[in-house]
Amino acid sequence: MANTPQAKKRIRRNANRSTINHARISRIRTFIKAVESAIDSGKKAEAAEAAPGEAPKKRTRKKNGKGTERVSQKARKANRVYSQWSFTELQALISYKAALAGSLVIKVDADYTSKACPMCGHTADENRPRKGLRFECQQCHYTLHADLIGARNVTLRTLLVRQDWIRTGTLSLYPDTSDKEAKAARLQRYAELRWSLDTSPAL
Repeated sequence: MANTPQAKKRIRRNANRSTINHARISRIRTFIKAVESAIDSGKKAEAAEAAPGEAPKKRTRKKNGKGTERVSQKARKANRVYSQWSFTELQALISYKAALAGSLVIKVDADYTSKACPMCGHTADENRPRKGLRFECQQCHYTLHADLIGARNVTLRTLLVRQDWIRTGTLSLYPDTSDKEAKAARLQRYAELRWSLDTSPAL
């Protein structure tokens, strides 16, 4: 190869591409190991929200809705790695690994999952004081970490989809977001769901 500026430029460009590809492969392997660990622990169904979350960028975070606590070096490193994933790519990998393990990924609407009370159904912005991590229902006064509230609402919606599947024999893995009336009807059904500590004491 001739030792010209164009040839040197091509060499540098190819080297950069190789570095990027190696970093991408490393991230994929790290994520696959995490998914395999979750599946091996006995998790047989994965519910993914239809909207992406954001990784924290600050070195401190709120603690129980008040005050702040330092984020560990390990947590910051994990946040940097996971924030580089595209949401579509992440969902594709989860679906792929779940299928290999005989599991199923079901997408549900993410609307109001962290603002709706799973105990009484009351939905309001005021349920999240100062938009912190503390959830407090203004109607029944049920209090819990906002992330757990969101997880319970996602779980209830996933169970509703599975119930419809058993009843009708038709499974919709992706909610129809093109029809506003259909989405409004789904949200109305979600509002009627209730979490019971009698049937799910560990959650």
